[in-house]
Amino acid sequence: MNEQKVSGLLGLALRSGKVTLGANQAVTVVRSGRAVAVLMDVSASENTIKLLRNSCQHHGVPLVETSVGMIDRATGKQGRKAAALLHSDISKEIIKHAVVGEDEKEGNKAGVQATNG
Repeated sequence: MNEQKVSGLLGLALRSGKVTLGANQAVTVVRSGRAVAVLMDVSASENTIKLLRNSCQHHGVPLVETSVGMIDRATGKQGRKAAALLHSDISKEIIKHAVVGEDEKEGNKAGVQATNG
């Protein structure tokens, strides 16, 4: 994962209104079918992780785990553990840089893992 690139793109997407922040809002967007992918902080609580995983798997939305605090730093808002990406070109770029291939995961310090329902 190119965390610096993803972080910059996430901030840009937030300013353009193409991101929904927070676990409950992310689940709402996933259920409505408007989410392209969900970014989740690995430090989220077990209940939040389970809620997001189940919702994303059921609706076929990719779930990308990010390093601790990456969403906070990218958006400038503290305590956000999830971000749902809405349909846009910026979201496609974020996904391209966030999801790593199986061979690249070995040395990845960010702990990024993509799961697709």
